[in-house]
Amino acid sequence: MSYPTPRALLLASAVALLTVVSLLYPGLAALGWLGVLVLLAVLAIDLRASVQLPVPVLARSLPARARLQEPCRIRYALSNPAPSPLDCRLVLDELPQELGGDVRIGPLRLPPGAIETFERVVTPALRGQRALGPSFVYVRSPLGLFVRRHGFEHGQTLGVYPANSFPEHRGLSSRTLLQELGLRPRRPRGAGSEFESLREYTPDDDPRRIDWRASARSQKAVVRDFHTERNHTIVVAVDCGRLMAAQSGGASKLDHALGAAVSLVRACAQGGDRIGFVAFDEALRAWVPPQRPARALAPILEATLALAPRACEPSYRTLANVLQERQKKRALIVLLTDFVEGASTPGLEAYLSLLARRHCVLLVGIRDRLLREVEAAAPDVAGLDVYRRLVLQDLDVARQAAVARIARTGVQTLDLDATEITAPLLDRYLRIREAGLM
Repeated sequence: MSYPTPRALLLASAVALLTVVSLLYPGLAALGWLGVLVLLAVLAIDLRASVQLPVPVLARSLPARARLQEPCRIRYALSNPAPSPLDCRLVLDELPQELGGDVRIGPLRLPPGAIETFERVVTPALRGQRALGPSFVYVRSPLGLFVRRHGFEHGQTLGVYPANSFPEHRGLSSRTLLQELGLRPRRPRGAGSEFESLREYTPDDDPRRIDWRASARSQKAVVRDFHTERNHTIVVAVDCGRLMAAQSGGASKLDHALGAAVSLVRACAQGGDRIGFVAFDEALRAWVPPQRPARALAPILEATLALAPRACEPSYRTLANVLQERQKKRALIVLLTDFVEGASTPGLEAYLSLLARRHCVLLVGIRDRLLREVEAAAPDVAGLDVYRRLVLQDLDVARQAAVARIARTGVQTLDLDATEITAPLLDRYLRIREAGLM
């Protein structure tokens, strides 16, 4: 489709003014009509030339992976297949605002057979499949009276994954991840049933662990060291209910929870544990069976793309039913959720207590950012601020009481700010593993 340019409108305005003058002065009537005819002829010739101009080719290349709140690059290549130069403008992508909106480039002159490359950096503000809109190339006619618009429907989407995904992006291994967070995995010796090594006997050792054959060969008492069993199973359960939509640190609680879950997958690679994933609200939203971390990461990341907080209460009964049916072997169940002391808390307590009979359960409560005010030193408050602080204190006390009741059922508990989940979660995972609780 072709559109007139400001130059064409200016020329038409000049001819219109000449026509008005010719009406006032009959002697100039011929000149006025001549101007109209010349204008129409020039417009027709330039419009025909605009339609006959060759169509440029625009290609778009997306990054293989994009992560939440981390810059990524989108590349474009504009080529001119014509034997003559093209004067162009570009409007790239018409992206949604969470990816930065559209970008305008030009004007530029594209020589015959030339290829121009462009690049833009976007920082995804939302996780999930983000649709990228069409791109447009505007080609100016030879006289500059028209531009012809060519649209390119690339039909592409950009998958935005949680933070902490794809350690190879920065060359990070699971061991490096733990070191970055100040955590060091340790394997306790002298416990468990898997053979670790032989060493010389000390008075504190259990005589039942003496290896008599090795002692006879070395002419001194030698004991066997064991370590806790490897290849445990961890299932990460993420709540997608309404409270997980709350924003904290520029992202939703659900996004923070998914980022922590991905970090846990990477940490499990250090210990060789199997890991699964379940997402739920009032119904089951995603299930990835436990498997090796190297194989589990890709399906877990794909499952996160379709997850979003829903305006409903989470059904912990759904979670308990899924785990009872699909995870009969003992495992570490890590539940990342938020709750408000009230109607939902008894259900949370009851079903976690039920799961704790078979599994080792770790509840990671994601605190609301408003509760930070309670943790801060009491400021000078007056008026309605006094009542606000009292309400927050009551909520915090009720929440602590609920967490304490859950802990008395044998469930491990953490109650953390949304932006500070990852390091305490990995530290607790390592402690549970070293203690042989799984």
